[in-house]
Amino acid sequence: SKMLLLQFLLALVRMADELEIDVATEFGKAEASIESLQKVEEALERMITRMVSEKEKMSRRYTEILVQSARNYIQEHFADEELSAGKIAEAVGVTPNYLSRIFKSITGDTCVSFLGKVRLDEAKKLLRDSSFKSYEVAEAVGYNGISNFYAVFRQTFGDTPAAVSYTHL
Repeated sequence: SKMLLLQFLLALVRMADELEIDVATEFGKAEASIESLQKVEEALERMITRMVSEKEKMSRRYTEILVQSARNYIQEHFADEELSAGKIAEAVGVTPNYLSRIFKSITGDTCVSFLGKVRLDEAKKLLRDSSFKSYEVAEAVGYNGISNFYAVFRQTFGDTPAAVSYTHL
């Protein structure tokens, strides 16, 4: 029992050190009345609460960095017809399910939906340059078929790619 308590305390001290929490300061507050077990318990409780809070902050920052990495990867590789949630997850070093879950929780969007928006925004920019044909734009932004591109474009913008192109002549 004493050995288990000692191991637990040692693990707490190591974790506190990793999180840059000064154990001496936390226990120093209880030092004046160290004979009071309640004070030690309160100091431990404060330290554990702070450690949990710091771990949660670190986890949140890590999640935000992963999602931003995925967004950057999508913006750099949107023209790849084979780009998928699996490829994006592999690029940022996590599983597709985990990426999907954190991406949605941070952005409110799925990876695939975000990819579609990036592709369509880029398509709209390219269509404003009248030298590009609709099929060239579709290919340039990662669509492997003009009919799919037309359908998605029309559903999103309420008009055909050609109509958008002609309005910007």
